[in-house]
Amino acid sequence: MQIEIINVEPSKLQLKIPYNLGKHGDRVNLIIGKFQNQNDINTSSLVSINLLGKIEFDLDRPIYYGEGLKIRSYGIDYFSNFFVVVGNNRLELGYDNPNIITLKGIKNNGQKLRLGYFNGKDTIFSNKKLELIPPVSSEITFKQTLPHPGYFFTINKSVLTKYYGEDPYIIKIGDSTAAYSYYSYEPDAGYYLPSLKLGNYDVQIVSDLYPPIKLNNQIEIKPIAEKIINQKPYYYGDIIEMSGNFIDGHEYIAKVSDYELMHVKATNGKLKFTLPHGKFGKNLLTIGLYQEPAGYKFPNPGIPIEINKSVVESVSPSIVYQGDVVTLKGKGFKNLFSVRIYYAGNDCKLLSISETEIKFMAPSVSRKGKFPIELEFLDNETITTTQLLEIK
Repeated sequence: MQIEIINVEPSKLQLKIPYNLGKHGDRVNLIIGKFQNQNDINTSSLVSINLLGKIEFDLDRPIYYGEGLKIRSYGIDYFSNFFVVVGNNRLELGYDNPNIITLKGIKNNGQKLRLGYFNGKDTIFSNKKLELIPPVSSEITFKQTLPHPGYFFTINKSVLTKYYGEDPYIIKIGDSTAAYSYYSYEPDAGYYLPSLKLGNYDVQIVSDLYPPIKLNNQIEIKPIAEKIINQKPYYYGDIIEMSGNFIDGHEYIAKVSDYELMHVKATNGKLKFTLPHGKFGKNLLTIGLYQEPAGYKFPNPGIPIEINKSVVESVSPSIVYQGDVVTLKGKGFKNLFSVRIYYAGNDCKLLSISETEIKFMAPSVSRKGKFPIELEFLDNETITTTQLLEIK
């Protein structure tokens, strides 16, 4: 390859190194010669030089932080000993695209930032400066489905990336930080509402890149504060009514101790539901939320409730034959779970069950006499009748 000579002086030559001569860091031998004629070169010396890459900043306007800094590079790639200088930061070349510099770790004081590059020997500064477009609060908006602490809200991810790139930032609700949700809410980014008192709070984005940005709208927070309106000892199947900052039309989860989850829709700010099965005695009634994809969340420890054991008040008739229908009357039958009926050790066929009545078929028996009836249900708990039944 021939090298263009720009200027000749008695003691030096000025040469124009072509962009395609080699890569940054290459050592190249130049043969300096003199043409005698078109086909004859009189070689005079051999010179070795080290090639240094260079960049030019493709910048003619203010840019968004997340779009990156465009450059034109010559003789360099990701593996070159080469750094771009932005302000007081050294940034590496991009791996996939060396002509885009990902901005990160910049502290912006609102001034234009100097630009340059380090080529392994010298730091070369450009006469161009970087001006960043600051965030516009009206452009950053959030979506809120429910105002309860622990529930998520979302912010458009592309807008955040445009202004903040890959740099860290935090979302402040009042004086508290909203935890980031690692679940996907594409195209948005999800955050959890912190545990705060009832009220409306400012939303701010805080980072090292810009001064805090306060969004135009406040966010509402309403902690679930469940309270039983008709508190009393209950039987299974009784109706429970609750207040507690519930949002109309939204489904909540009611759970009795470790048992059945019920989806209950709020109406007029209240929940109303039938007490499901569980264990007799002391239980905890907890109210929570289900949200995709995080699952069930129960923000409060629960309300103690007392569940009375179901009561059999009568057995009729008291004397029957095999295959006859026996009726038990009493309280708290409706939501008994997996009920099995035994008479003198024999399994009885359950025919029907309601809140106050159970019907079953008298079994075939080998033992004669009068025996109590046993109802067995959840976790092998049993209810034994005081009244005896005789099967002929």
